[in-house]
Amino acid sequence: KFVVTLIGTPKGMTPDQIKAAGGSDKPKTAGKNGALGVLYLITPENLKGTFPWAQAMGFFARPQTNWLSPTGAPGGEDPGIQIGAYVNPTAGAALFEGAPMTADQVFAASTQPGAIKGFALKQKVTTERTSKVKTISSPNVIGLLPGSDPKLAAEYVVLSAHLDHDGVDPKLTGDQIYNGAMDNASGVATMLEAARAFKQSGKPPKRSILFVALTAEEDGLLGSDYLAHYPVTGTGKVVADVNLDMPILLYDFQDVVAFGAEHSTMGPIVEAAAARMGVTLSPDPMPQEQLFLRSDHYSFVKAGVPSVFLVTGFKNGGEKAFKDFLATNYHKVSDQISQPFNWEAGAKFARLNYLIAREIADGAEAPRWYEGNTYGDRYAKDAPKAKRPA
Repeated sequence: KFVVTLIGTPKGMTPDQIKAAGGSDKPKTAGKNGALGVLYLITPENLKGTFPWAQAMGFFARPQTNWLSPTGAPGGEDPGIQIGAYVNPTAGAALFEGAPMTADQVFAASTQPGAIKGFALKQKVTTERTSKVKTISSPNVIGLLPGSDPKLAAEYVVLSAHLDHDGVDPKLTGDQIYNGAMDNASGVATMLEAARAFKQSGKPPKRSILFVALTAEEDGLLGSDYLAHYPVTGTGKVVADVNLDMPILLYDFQDVVAFGAEHSTMGPIVEAAAARMGVTLSPDPMPQEQLFLRSDHYSFVKAGVPSVFLVTGFKNGGEKAFKDFLATNYHKVSDQISQPFNWEAGAKFARLNYLIAREIADGAEAPRWYEGNTYGDRYAKDAPKAKRPA
């Protein structure tokens, strides 16, 4: 059997429900119920604006990368699913011939609140696939600062930043190298400076700290997903992750955004550390972008670990700087060191991350999910929870 599903989530779901559901649940659910394949039906609504069919085909035609477990099994995949494919609206119309609903009726229903009740299709699907498989090695780079407290040293705080970008594009004329200065050399540099601050403080942390430069974030959070599945903590456990990905270090930031701060006691920790530097903590300015799903901290969230993704905020010119960067240099060869970096802002951001990590590492209690939180209830069901502040 094949399962046909729409891309995305039903209208009317809350942002937290959307985030916690995650696209990977669809193939896993289908595989557990005996499906051999999944067809993802692209709707006319999906194709509007910035995702026309030609661009979609280019995206789906890119080589797919996945990590392998120590036994050689691909990560994050249901072993029962043999194939997944994307179907455009024209082909979708043929799939729904003779069904209780036409494709157009399904498309129309998808724009309304609520889930569409499933039904059987009469069509049969024949698939053919030719694959070239290549095994490569791309390690995470990890530094360990051991904890000094015998009772807390087996609890690990992770400071993470991805080390990869988009490589080289030989089709370009002139500069072909995607250096990724802002995305994400700025994050790696911040993480390394926080590590330097711990060393120079002369005071070892009570909990152990892993400083992690993660591989293959741009290929789908692969390095962090592997580390979350196979942590290098021995008999210990990861209790928190502070992730650094593309802080815009072009202006004197006055606020920061910690995506995920509202879900756990990590929020008050970040807010207190920021306040010590005269910096405020702002809410997510772009919830519709679902950025909480889109960087390496989310691999740790799915492993039940309270996590935040920290960036510079929108105050004091931050919104313009962020949007200008997206329009001009994001995932382009121009994301390089010649940009007008504000080095004082970089030092300030690194200091803030040190203070956050220090507070977590030396705190009397490890971070906890709040009671009734979607992520804590889903991914850390049996872990102790904290009451949300009034």
